Amino acid sequence: MRAAVWAYLVCAFICVVGVFLPASEIVIGAPPLAKHESLSLHDISNSQETVESVLAEYRGSAGKKVGAAVLGKVAPHLKGKAASGASDVQDAMNALDSLRDEDVKTVGTITTVTMWTLLGLQVAAALLLFGLATMSSRLRVVGALVATALSAAIGIAILLVLQRVVAEANAELELELFSLRVGAYLIPLAACAGLAAAIAVLVLQARERAAVARRATA
Repeated sequence: MRAAVWAYLVCAFICVVGVFLPASEIVIGAPPLAKHESLSLHDISNSQETVESVLAEYRGSAGKKVGAAVLGKVAPHLKGKAASGASDVQDAMNALDSLRDEDVKTVGTITTVTMWTLLGLQVAAALLLFGLATMSSRLRVVGALVATALSAAIGIAILLVLQRVVAEANAELELELFSLRVGAYLIPLAACAGLAAAIAVLVLQARERAAVARRATA
């Protein structure tokens, strides 16, 4: 049983580390001068102020106002690829203009809550399982099992959400600029492995209890 407990502790450690590893990446420019920018789940949860400041600078810039005015005059007279490109730029500008600070705060808050909930569940399960003995309260193992199950669900949800965001962003831009990195996969894998380890602890504890009971009645 101790081996299963230590296996969970290793999985919990990997899951926590995954929060700080790159989860998504954007490629800026073309090879060989392309620049790769990566963000971890922790970075995403702490990027709210950066996004707000960038949006504020963009909306208040004279270049944006002049560019929008010129584009509005020129776009109706363009044809073919030029017209399509101008339309895409206008759509992007409209999307940025319609993006409210409240939306950015909401996304940042959700990401922060999700990250800290995941970390809290991992720590709680580790505390419940650490030092566990055969005759320890079964409620400790059940509590750890619930915490690890919630962690696995959150980890899978993080991966699915990131996959959808990346797919929709690439489809919108018609370019493969965004991709997932190791952190996006490591978090759910480690969380699910931790759940499996917690289930193993519960099964092994039940077997050891049964063996102790048989020896006591023999």
